[in-house]
Amino acid sequence: MTYVGLAAAACLAALSMRTAAEILGVLRASARIGLLTLVLALPSALWWSPLVAVRIVVKVMLCVAALRMLSGRMRWAELTRGLAALRMPDLFILVLDVTLRSIQLLGELALDMVTALSLRSVGRNRTKIVSLGGVAGTLFLTSRVMAEELYAAMECRGFTGTYRVGRTATLRPADAVLLAANAALAAGFFLTGG
Repeated sequence: MTYVGLAAAACLAALSMRTAAEILGVLRASARIGLLTLVLALPSALWWSPLVAVRIVVKVMLCVAALRMLSGRMRWAELTRGLAALRMPDLFILVLDVTLRSIQLLGELALDMVTALSLRSVGRNRTKIVSLGGVAGTLFLTSRVMAEELYAAMECRGFTGTYRVGRTATLRPADAVLLAANAALAAGFFLTGG
């Protein structure tokens, strides 16, 4: 738990530099996912080891908080530009970019379809599984059509599979502090046995 405490301290230090609205959003998201993880880890805590379950819940909450802080201040295009500036392989950036955009679009579509299904269902519906199968099938077909349209659009725009960085990135003092904090956290992971 030593490393988890170090990571929690670093996360709280980063969170303390945000506005009140951002802090509230991060804490709400982290608490919701933490509660869900706690419910899922409860049988493990009762039958095996409560400490392991607590460690899992805290790690999940910290990961969600870090991701929420990242997504709150950085647009997706800036993230892919940053990955390209770090000389990440173009295939990795492409897969990550397309995957996350598709997950968002298909998630919104699935939510709309389930909402429409629940609005049409009046009273008891004993064939809910069949209805959900229809939603899954429609999502699959929609994802296939989206993939074909994406390929055609990328081909029309002349996308060759390479990501170019528009301007050269300069290292600011705040970036150096953040890199040092991340390096210290990584060193802490190895020193404490993570």
